[in-house]
Amino acid sequence: ASPNTFTVTVTPNINPTFSFGTSLTICAGNPVPALSDTSSEGVIGTWNSATVDNQSSGSYIFTPNAGQCATTASFNVTVNPIKTPTFPFGSSLTMCAGSPVPNLPNNSSNGITGLWTPNVVDNNNSGSYVFTPDPGQCATPFTFDVTVNANITPTFTFGILQTICAG
Repeated sequence: ASPNTFTVTVTPNINPTFSFGTSLTICAGNPVPALSDTSSEGVIGTWNSATVDNQSSGSYIFTPNAGQCATTASFNVTVNPIKTPTFPFGSSLTMCAGSPVPNLPNNSSNGITGLWTPNVVDNNNSGSYVFTPDPGQCATPFTFDVTVNANITPTFTFGILQTICAG
């Protein structure tokens, strides 16, 4: 027998990458990227779900089409729920003019930090006070409505002074 020679070329696997990276953390309902069927390196494939759910955390797997020297890729999405700040004084207060008012704290009872506008309750005028959460928290603004009722001096049909005879 005579010797034969043949050449083997080993092509390294490509690790597909995407512009949106490998992970994302968002607040529920926030925008999510579209899952491209072509990686930055030109690898063509499919995702185990064609769209990212912006309401639930999950992992998405990219599988290259057959015949390409490429590995799978994953994209992990963490979706944090939206929280509404809570305060011990509730969302509304009806009071008489001049009555004591609550302080407006920069931390809600459920751990959300933020600022109030305006930041002090006026005990002589009705108004709305809005708590705006600091950036980076999955929280909605909160409104505290205060109704201030004017103090009423009672009046009587007989007036404030009467002169009568004994008995």
